[in-house]
Amino acid sequence: MKYIRLMLLSLILITLTSCRLLQEITDSRLESGLCGQELYYGDFPEFKSLRQISVYVRNHMNYVESDSIAGPKEAFERAYGDCAEYTLIVSNIAYIQLGLELGAACVFVDLNDRVTPRLIGTGDSFNHAILIDKNMNLYSAYTGIDITEYYEVAYYYPHNKLFDL
Repeated sequence: MKYIRLMLLSLILITLTSCRLLQEITDSRLESGLCGQELYYGDFPEFKSLRQISVYVRNHMNYVESDSIAGPKEAFERAYGDCAEYTLIVSNIAYIQLGLELGAACVFVDLNDRVTPRLIGTGDSFNHAILIDKNMNLYSAYTGIDITEYYEVAYYYPHNKLFDL
């Protein structure tokens, strides 16, 4: 009986650690920066894929780390931003041109470039933003490539919270 309990406990632990723990977050600092953005209908060329949008944004903008989050229009017009701005701009253009509803997944990337779930609330809870769709597939805002099989994410904001539609 003890052996069965131990096996059951081990199975539960393995299941819990391997499951994708996704939940919406309500961190006021993030919410004030990421959420409630206005869609930016800039003079963009026509795109046929997320990858084309990502390449265009990457070629237009310089990556500069920031402590604050600018909206898509401001970041695109000033031509620089960090992962949060890249995520917002790519999500914005993808919605306008392709009808894709992409949210923002907040993740912690360690030195080995692995995404690790962390709890919101401490200063180092997250350090990177990537795109996430309704089916919880993950995409790099920088390349437009599906990175779902490589990364796990703990927290996200869906598209309908990022933008005032």
